[in-house]
Amino acid sequence: MGILTKFIKSAVYHEPLPIRRDVRFNLPAERIADWHTPAGPIFTALLNTFSIVLPIGERFFIDAVRAHRDLVQDPELQKAVTAFIGQEAMHGREHEEYNNALFARSPIAPKFEALVLDIFGLIKQHLPAYFWLSGTIALEHFTALLADSVLRTPELFDGAEQHYANIWRWHAYEETEHKAVAFDVWNTAMGQGPYAYAIRSFGLVIATIVFWGLVIPVFLNIVKGE
Repeated sequence: MGILTKFIKSAVYHEPLPIRRDVRFNLPAERIADWHTPAGPIFTALLNTFSIVLPIGERFFIDAVRAHRDLVQDPELQKAVTAFIGQEAMHGREHEEYNNALFARSPIAPKFEALVLDIFGLIKQHLPAYFWLSGTIALEHFTALLADSVLRTPELFDGAEQHYANIWRWHAYEETEHKAVAFDVWNTAMGQGPYAYAIRSFGLVIATIVFWGLVIPVFLNIVKGE
């Protein structure tokens, strides 16, 4: 183990701690297809498509981080992991309500959810837990980029139905708040050597191909009203 890796494993965690917030949004189901009238149906359909994968993804992220939790010795990072799990659990719960409204309107949406569930199940069945974590880092990076765009563009939700606007703002804020947790757990568990970097890079490639390869065609079908 190199000197840098030893330092990383023993360093005190300095990131701001995430906070678990038990928030309910009571989304009006009848607005699922037009909750953002000013931005139009395409933007609405895009975010609706993202929402389909979120509850499954959040559970996967929780399992990936939890699988490495025993390797975390720093007490502040342990607190961050606990908060990360709590935040992701709340995200999954609220987006399940969101998705129930979508499933009642779009025949392809529940089929897409079932497909994503099968894919994540196969990953967990056939690949080691450190690969789950590498994929989690990649997908958390995507969500952090999207969250940053939402937070830097507050006018993005001007004129949108307030409950739907608020769930996306809340989700963006908390994704930004815990964006480093999975990566910090990875550095603790796997270090930063060439092998760890290669596995993490491979996870990014696979996550990119799978995520966009699934989301884009489903998004197009939802736009067409299928």
